[in-house]
Amino acid sequence: EMAKANLRIKEISKILSKASSNDDDDSDSDDDLEDIEGLQAELKALQSANNANQAKLDHYEKNKKWNVDNLCHVVEERTIVNQNVGESKFSESGFALPKDGEAAAAAAVATASGGKVLSIEACKQ
Repeated sequence: EMAKANLRIKEISKILSKASSNDDDDSDSDDDLEDIEGLQAELKALQSANNANQAKLDHYEKNKKWNVDNLCHVVEERTIVNQNVGESKFSESGFALPKDGEAAAAAAVATASGGKVLSIEACKQ
């Protein structure tokens, strides 16, 4: 709304400046047919309306109340504690057991190092 009013203010100002510069000539142009007083009244009305709207916006911004709705917007909320919860691969004490690939890798390291590293199955015995 204020943008349209600003465009109209620029247009009226241009027309008024053109009319004031053409007062000296006695030409037969259509600029002489403009209602100068009406344009000046419209210009004052648009400027006062813009000032009132700007004062209202400034008041709203100054007295804005912050709450959850205007601070942020949560798109998705999720918490993953343990991905193995759905599976039943837990020890008797409640700890998650390693996956099959991890146990095989640990066994490969144990055999490559000459048996110095024990695998999980060896620890249970």
